[in-house]
Amino acid sequence: MEDEMIAPFIQYLAVDAPANETFSAFLQDYWAIVSDKDVAILTAEITAEAMRTPDIARLFLEVRCQGRSARAEQSHSL
Repeated sequence: MEDEMIAPFIQYLAVDAPANETFSAFLQDYWAIVSDKDVAILTAEITAEAMRTPDIARLFLEVRCQGRSARAEQSHSL
């Protein structure tokens, strides 16, 4: 998922509301993204190519780790 797609989910961490309300909204928004046909196709294509090409897999893992670090820093600043 792109950072722009993840940003709204990070904001759920800062919401001062009962967990069940926040979690329900999170699930609805997340489902809307992962059930999108184009996102599913792209995910399958990227996964298949990464399995065929170790260098691509390594690049995706590096970007994923960088994204996690950035999101962790962002969530601590909320």
